[in-house]
Amino acid sequence: MQRLNLPARCLNSWHTDEAGRVGAIRSEANLDRDRVAALGRAKAHFRGPGRRHALISVLASAIISLLIRSVALTFFVIALPGIARAFDPDGTWMRPSTGTQVNFYDCGGKLCAKIVAVKDERRKSKIGTVIMTGATKSADNQWKGDLLNADDGKIYTGVVTMQGPNALNLKGCIAFICQGETWTKIK
Repeated sequence: MQRLNLPARCLNSWHTDEAGRVGAIRSEANLDRDRVAALGRAKAHFRGPGRRHALISVLASAIISLLIRSVALTFFVIALPGIARAFDPDGTWMRPSTGTQVNFYDCGGKLCAKIVAVKDERRKSKIGTVIMTGATKSADNQWKGDLLNADDGKIYTGVVTMQGPNALNLKGCIAFICQGETWTKIK
C-alpha cells in the first residue's frame, strides 16, 4: 500500500494496487463524494504521458457539474416565488348556484365586490349592488369584511378565501355558523 502526501487536515488514505489503479478511500473528513471521485480519477489519469488531456477532462467534468448545479438552483429560485405566491381576487367571478357574476376589486387598499351580471331576469335589479365593502386581508389568500345578502338585505361576516388562481370561496357567517361556496373566475 502506498500513502500519498496530503494535507494533515484532510486525513485521507489513498492506496493503489500493483497495477497502479486507485483503490478505496478511507476518509475521516466530510468530503463531497463528487470531489473525492474527481480526485481519484485525476490521480489515476496523471500517471501516464497524457497528463494534460487528463487534467482537461477532470476540469471539464468539474465545470459541467457546477453548471448543472447552478441551473438547478436557478430553476428552484425562480419557482420559489410561484410556490408561495398569494392569489389575487380581483376580477369577475361566477357563483355556481345562481350564475350571478360579481366583480371583486380594490377599493382603497381593501377588497370590495359588486354584482355585474345575473342569469335570472327577475334579479336584473340587483346589478350594480355592492355586496362587499372594505374587506381587509386577514391571512395569506384570505379577506374578511361585511357581506350583503342581496336577496334578503341582511349583512353577514364575509370571508373570501382564494383556493387557487381560478377558485374563490366566499362564506357568509353568523357567529360560528358559516355557509358558502366556491366560485370560478370568468375574467
